[in-house]
Amino acid sequence: MKSKKFLTIILCICLVLSFAACTKNAQQAAAPADTSSQAVNEEVTAANAVVSIDEVSFYDAKDAKGNSLKISPIYSKDGKTVVAAYIISVTDANNKQLDSKAYPLLNNVVAARSDSNGITLTTDSTSNLIRIDTYADAKGNMIAIKDINDANGNNNRDEFLKMTKKTNEKGSVHYLLTDEVVEVKKQQGKTLVVQNGKTIVVKKVDSKNKTVKNKTEKDTAANSEKKAIEKKQEEEKKKEDKKKQDSKKENETANPDDKVYTDIVLKKNGKAECSSKNVSLSTNEVLISAPGDYKFTSQTDTWHGSIKVKLKNDEEAELRFEDVDISYNSGNIIQLIDESENTDRSFIEVEAAAGTVADDAIEELSDRESAPNVSLSFPTGTKSTFENSANVYTGVIYNESKLTIKGNGKATFKAAVNANNVISSSKSITIKNVDLHLETAAAGVTSKIGGAKGIFSYGKVNVESGSLSIYSNGDGIRCDEYNQTGGSASIVSSACDGIDADDLILIGGGTTKVKALEKTSLKVRRVNNQDRLESLQAQGQNVSGSFKKNCIRDGKNDGFKVNGGKVSCESYKVSTPRNTSQKVIICKASKQTKGNDDESKKPVKWKISGVASSDNECIKFFYSSSSVSKNDYKVTVNGSEKETTWKWNGNVGVAKVVSSTTV
Repeated sequence: MKSKKFLTIILCICLVLSFAACTKNAQQAAAPADTSSQAVNEEVTAANAVVSIDEVSFYDAKDAKGNSLKISPIYSKDGKTVVAAYIISVTDANNKQLDSKAYPLLNNVVAARSDSNGITLTTDSTSNLIRIDTYADAKGNMIAIKDINDANGNNNRDEFLKMTKKTNEKGSVHYLLTDEVVEVKKQQGKTLVVQNGKTIVVKKVDSKNKTVKNKTEKDTAANSEKKAIEKKQEEEKKKEDKKKQDSKKENETANPDDKVYTDIVLKKNGKAECSSKNVSLSTNEVLISAPGDYKFTSQTDTWHGSIKVKLKNDEEAELRFEDVDISYNSGNIIQLIDESENTDRSFIEVEAAAGTVADDAIEELSDRESAPNVSLSFPTGTKSTFENSANVYTGVIYNESKLTIKGNGKATFKAAVNANNVISSSKSITIKNVDLHLETAAAGVTSKIGGAKGIFSYGKVNVESGSLSIYSNGDGIRCDEYNQTGGSASIVSSACDGIDADDLILIGGGTTKVKALEKTSLKVRRVNNQDRLESLQAQGQNVSGSFKKNCIRDGKNDGFKVNGGKVSCESYKVSTPRNTSQKVIICKASKQTKGNDDESKKPVKWKISGVASSDNECIKFFYSSSSVSKNDYKVTVNGSEKETTWKWNGNVGVAKVVSSTTV
């Protein structure tokens, strides 16, 4: 009897377990499918069971390959349901830390979910984690995430939702989604997020964005962990800085002859010679279609033709020129093309008079987030000249790469037709060590015959070292941002602005001399537009729509920043001493107009007591001299003293005056 009772008990237990298993399977079968825009095939489960935002700091997970992932959970607005996760670090089964090359989704946001058993990172039908497009501001705060799971229930998985933060009792900061939709758009080569009428410049959250990585890791840490995280980050930064410094020294001391170059020899009658299959040759044209290092030498006094380089956005090339003299009358002398996408480039050959067509096309290309890396190299002791007489707006160099012009030799680029720019670029330009001279047609002529620019770039222009001289009829440099940390820059514009930047002029070192015979030496458009907006509003005008939107500065970093170096500027017949030091004053003027058009054009006579005077109508007055001290300088406008307050930051003083040309 006891045996029978025992067998009966065992049988009952088996039946109960079988029923429980069936119930669990039925519940899983009835569970709703993943609402992600990608089909889920497999799950990566986490070790812990607590998921509430009030209790979690970092969270540990393992993927299908046995790698250990350290994540920061991202929650829905309830603070309890995990919808995504930021991958902070990854180690393999041997406890070796993996970088972004070994683990491409490191420091990215991926899809996730949670239940009473913990957090799971979801994978798609090919067993890969699902990356979610996310954007962060300049400080590393994530502010917008793609709503791939339709968290706000409006059946739109392509829109972006605003993200907020919450700090728990441990001091750990986590992100939460909201129902608020924000706009993500591209404009002038930047990615912008628009929320509550405010426009914020953002960058993608990925392995390249170290600001987000450091910010998220430090924020996610509990109070007890923060000091250790800060110490680790400081050590990592020191290692990275040392690595960059060692690399820089290595590059500076490396013998370029140790490099293996593909030789391209320029010959008479537009011919050229090269044995590489990556170089195609025809009369008056050399076409390079693969990454690598190429050396140009010449067996003729002047070679007539064009050099074209076509690369993918992840490829690199160096073009080394040794004492070459090139001229061309049928197009650009150098073309650097990003062929990652098929795009109509007929605008490159457009006549100079139709420059706006090219401007629009180049601006569209600037929206691409990546580009090839190309350097034009001019070795020590060499001298090369490039002169373009073709009537094409895109000038001597047309560029779609992240371009570096370097070397210790000398390079001269001239545009011989009135409206031709010397360099037209959709991306950033960096100048290092080289002695670079750029000259447009009609340089020195004070009428705007063609308005040809020395450098026209939809990216940054960086002067790190060497010598840059520009003589132009149009803007010396027209760019998104100008950044000088060393070297010397001497820029003269006879009919337009010296340096005309959209967002920022930052000078932290070197020597900068700018002369604008007819307009403004240093100009930042967003600052000028802000002045104009305030001026119009002060007159009682109803300013709205796109004009108002464009007037508003995108960020606190817009404007002028002079942190070092020697700066000397002359504009519109304003004379300043040449023996300058690191003391600067900037007077910004908003000109109010109450009269007719003729009255509005009358010049405003300025004087900054004891320093300099002018009778121009420019927006800015910029001055640097050893005579400048940290005093509040009196400003007179048309002979009348105006009240103004100088705001000093170190040796830089800024004041603003609002005036009218009429009574």
